[in-house]
Amino acid sequence: MSETVSLPSILIAVAIIYFGVRYFFLAPAAPSGRRSNVFPGARHIDIEKVNQISQMFPQVDRRAIAWELSRNGSSVPATTERILSGRPLDTPPPSFHPPNLTPVSSSSSVRGPSTATLPKGQDLISRYNLTSKLKTIEDEAVPEGATISKGWAATKSERAALFTKRREEMILNARKRMEDAARREAKGKGKASE
Repeated sequence: MSETVSLPSILIAVAIIYFGVRYFFLAPAAPSGRRSNVFPGARHIDIEKVNQISQMFPQVDRRAIAWELSRNGSSVPATTERILSGRPLDTPPPSFHPPNLTPVSSSSSVRGPSTATLPKGQDLISRYNLTSKLKTIEDEAVPEGATISKGWAATKSERAALFTKRREEMILNARKRMEDAARREAKGKGKASE
């Protein structure tokens, strides 16, 4: 009683094994326009992108940002658009374990003196040595933006000097507006107490 194995039964067995292996061991590819519910794993998450979004939106959980990035193909614009539109980010499942998501310290993320935080007790006037210019702007009644030229200088040194001058004027004008507002507030409180 020997049974022979027919060719169709062999082909069916091979097809079942092929689709079984494919189903259990290979993740299905998500269509390009739709989100996949299968997260590709923590190895595909770019920590720099998580840090970038976390710096823009510090109130959002870093783990939720990593989960959203893993779901949308690491698209920073799509994630920021979702946050800005007011839609909350999905809560990542407990099985989602992204790589180390410790926040970047502010000192290592500072790229230049313009974004550095001021030491305690130091203001912009003393930081940029504008105390002598502060006296002259208090004496003069210069309209805001009157001396700022609207052109692009030809050389790098001229552009740097123009930038420095604009920065000084903006700081001094802001200081003057702040002092004027404080005087108006003091006058308003003085009249209210009378």
